[in-house]
Amino acid sequence: MSLMHDAVSVAKNAAVAVGDTASSVTEAAANTYEAAATAGSVTLDAWITARVKTRLVRHALLQDSDITVVTSDRVVTLTGTTASSPAMLKAAAIARGTRGVERIVNYLGVKTA
Repeated sequence: MSLMHDAVSVAKNAAVAVGDTASSVTEAAANTYEAAATAGSVTLDAWITARVKTRLVRHALLQDSDITVVTSDRVVTLTGTTASSPAMLKAAAIARGTRGVERIVNYLGVKTA
C-alpha cells in the first residue's frame, strides 16, 4: 500500500510542477511509470493523468484551453474547451501519445466567442 501511495503522490506532484522545473517533471514522471504500473491500475491511471496534464500545460498551442483529464483503466477522457480546432487535435494527439494510454475519449470542443 505504501508503494501505491508514494507513486500517486509523485504523480500528483509532477502534474503541478511546470515552468522552470519542466525537465525535472518529465524525468520524475518517466521514473515513476514502472513503480505506478507495478503498484496497480489505480496508481498507473493517476500517473497517466498527471503525465497528460503536464504535457498539455507545457504546449503553447493549448495555453488558452480549459481541459479536464480523467483516466480509468488506461483510457483517457478529455473534456473541456480549446481555442481552436488545431488545439483540440493537438490535445488529443498529446494524450494518445502518452506512455501507457490504450485509447482516448475526446469530448473537447472549441470555445465560441
